[in-house]
Amino acid sequence: MLLEKIDRWEAEILERGIERGIEQGIEQGRQEGQLGTIEKLVRTGVAWTTIEAATGIDERTFDRLKHQLDAADDGDPDAT
Repeated sequence: MLLEKIDRWEAEILERGIERGIEQGIEQGRQEGQLGTIEKLVRTGVAWTTIEAATGIDERTFDRLKHQLDAADDGDPDAT
C-alpha cells in the first residue's frame, strides 16, 4: 500500500517535471524566434525605435534576453 502511494507520487512528480520542461522549451523557442527576427532587423539597418514599436522589446532588454539565451544554450542552469 505505501509502496503504491510512493510509486504514484513519483509518477506525478515525473509528469509535472515533463510538463514544465515542455513549457520551458516552448517559451525558449518563442524567445529565440523573436530574438532572431530582431537580429535580422538590426542587421538590415532598422532603427531601434521601429523595432521597439513592432516588438515591444528595446535594445537593453534584447541584450539581456540574448545573454540569457546564450547562457542557457551553454548549459548554465541559472541563465533563465
